[in-house]
Amino acid sequence: MLIEVTQEHIDRALQRVNVDTYDKCYECPVALALKDRFQVKYIFAGYSYLQIGRFPEDNIYYELAVPQDVSLWESNFDNGNPVQPFSFELDLGGTSE
Repeated sequence: MLIEVTQEHIDRALQRVNVDTYDKCYECPVALALKDRFQVKYIFAGYSYLQIGRFPEDNIYYELAVPQDVSLWESNFDNGNPVQPFSFELDLGGTSE
């Protein structure tokens, strides 16, 4: 599934400036793009995995691996390096509840 991270997502996003600030993982550009694509409230976009779902309302979510190039892009964003809009393929084959 193609996910597009736009300039609007980048402009609205919050940087994760400290590895312990996981709350920013809900509002990073990748999370915002996934929220738009899946139309759900709960998206967690970490460096190694994504969680997408209807959590905590009914405690259902899917966990997916983050593609390596997306992880690098997220790291660049969080470190204040210049980033551009991009798209990536998200493999939905290995989902787990």
